[in-house]
Amino acid sequence: MKYSQRFVAISAAITAIPASAVPPLAVGTALEASKQPVAIEIEQTRPFDLPPGYKQVKIIDRDTLTAQGLPATFGNWDMVAFSAPENAPQGAYPNAGRAIFIPAEVGNGAGLFRYEVETGRFVTLMQGIGGGNAARNPDPASFDPLNDEFTRLDPATYTPFGTVVTGEETTGGRLFEITRPFAADAAGAGVRWLDKVPAIAHEGVRFDAAGALYVVDENNSGSVYKYVPLTPGDLGVGQTFVLAVDAFDGNPAENWDSAVNATARRSGAATWVPLTDAVGNALTVVDPFIYADAGLGVVPTGTAGRAAADEINATPYGRPEDVVIAMRGGVEVLYFTATSEDAVYAVALNGDTAEVKVFVDRSTIDVATGEAVGTPFNNPDNLAIDADGHIYVIEDQEPASADVWQAIDDDGDLVADRIGRWLTHGVPGAEPTGLSFDPNVPNRAIISIQHPASGNDALWQVTLGQRKGQLK
Repeated sequence: MKYSQRFVAISAAITAIPASAVPPLAVGTALEASKQPVAIEIEQTRPFDLPPGYKQVKIIDRDTLTAQGLPATFGNWDMVAFSAPENAPQGAYPNAGRAIFIPAEVGNGAGLFRYEVETGRFVTLMQGIGGGNAARNPDPASFDPLNDEFTRLDPATYTPFGTVVTGEETTGGRLFEITRPFAADAAGAGVRWLDKVPAIAHEGVRFDAAGALYVVDENNSGSVYKYVPLTPGDLGVGQTFVLAVDAFDGNPAENWDSAVNATARRSGAATWVPLTDAVGNALTVVDPFIYADAGLGVVPTGTAGRAAADEINATPYGRPEDVVIAMRGGVEVLYFTATSEDAVYAVALNGDTAEVKVFVDRSTIDVATGEAVGTPFNNPDNLAIDADGHIYVIEDQEPASADVWQAIDDDGDLVADRIGRWLTHGVPGAEPTGLSFDPNVPNRAIISIQHPASGNDALWQVTLGQRKGQLK
C-alpha cells in the first residue's frame, strides 16, 4: 500500500468513528496478565494485547526509514509527539495527526526527526556529529546545531507556541527548542539551546496553561523543576524553580531511599523555591549552568542543576521520568512518575505553592482482581492523558512484564481509586514508550516499540471501534 493510500485509509478509519473518548476499564475489559514474548512475525503484525474492541496498525518502522536514508544511529525511538500540545482542545490543531516528531535516544549521534504520515517522508531536524557525551559543546555562546554532538534526546514535546522541545537525558544535559519544526531540513529548523534551563538529565517536558515549562531530572536523587519565561511564549529567558516539600527533613543530595531519606516526608504541602532570578541568574552558590562532564569543581553530583537544587533543599525522588498536566476541579495538576519508587505522584499547582500526593503505587487496586496491584506494577516510566483525563502509566519493562496501565480517579482527589492493565506487548527486548492520544480523535493513540532485540524500532497506532473495511 502506498503511503498516501495508507494515510487516507487511516484517516477514514478515524473519522468514521464517533469522537468519543476511551472508556474506563472494568472487570472483563481490563487485561488480566502481561503478554509473553512473541516471534518476529508477530512483532511485525500484532505485538500488543488490547481490551475488546481495539485494533492495532503499524505506522512506520526503523528498517523502512533506514532504507530511505534515516541516519544509521537513529534507533531507540522514545517519547514521540503529535503536532499539537498533549491533550490540546479538540479541533484546535486540525492537522495534529499528519506529522509526528520522533526522538532517537541513543548515546552517540542522537537526533530528532519529523515523520509525515501522508507521504511516508521523514525530515531530520537534529543530528549529532558522533562522539558521545565528551564531544558535546558545553558553551552556549559557540553552539552550532549543525556541528555538535547530541546524546540521549528525550522527549519530543510540541509546545503551545508551535515549536518542539527536546532534551538530553544524561549528565549535564541540555534542553533545546526547534523553533521551526516544519522546516525542510535541519539547516532551516532554527534549533536553539535553552541555556537558561539548568543542566540536568532532562526527561518529561510539559507546559501549564500559562506557558510555564515543567521538567524532571532522571536520577535517583532527581527533582521537579518549573521554568517561567520572562516573556510569555519565548523560552529563551526565564526563571527556574524547584519543588520542595515543606516537611521534607532528609538530605536532598542523597538518593530518595537513603537511610536519612527513607523516612522523610516527600508529599504534602510544598513550595516552588526559586533557583534563579527572573532572567536566569543563579541564586545559588553552585552554578546550575555548567554543562561539561568534567571539571565541575564545586559541583558534587556531576550535574550542576541537580547540585544547585540540593543547595536549596529540593525534594529528591526516585528517578522522575515523565510528566503530564491535567485540570482537576479547576486546578491544574502535574503528574510525574518516580520509576525507582514504583509510584506516580500528583502535584496540585497553586501558584508559588503546591500540594503533593501519591497518585498510584503498589497499594492501588487492580481493576482485574479487586486487590492491591502489587509487584505487577513495576518501573512506571512514561505518562499519557486521554480526552476524559484518565492517566496512563507506561512501564519501563520488557516482556513478559511490559504493560500500560489506565489509572481511574473517580472523585478527583488526586489519589487513583484503581488501575487496570490497558495494553501489554510481547516484543523481545523492547519497552513501550511515547504513548500519546490524538487531540482530534479521542479514541486514537500512538505508541513506540523502543530498542527491540530485532533493532527495528516501530511506531504503532491503537484505535477503539474500527469497523469492517478499515485498516486491520
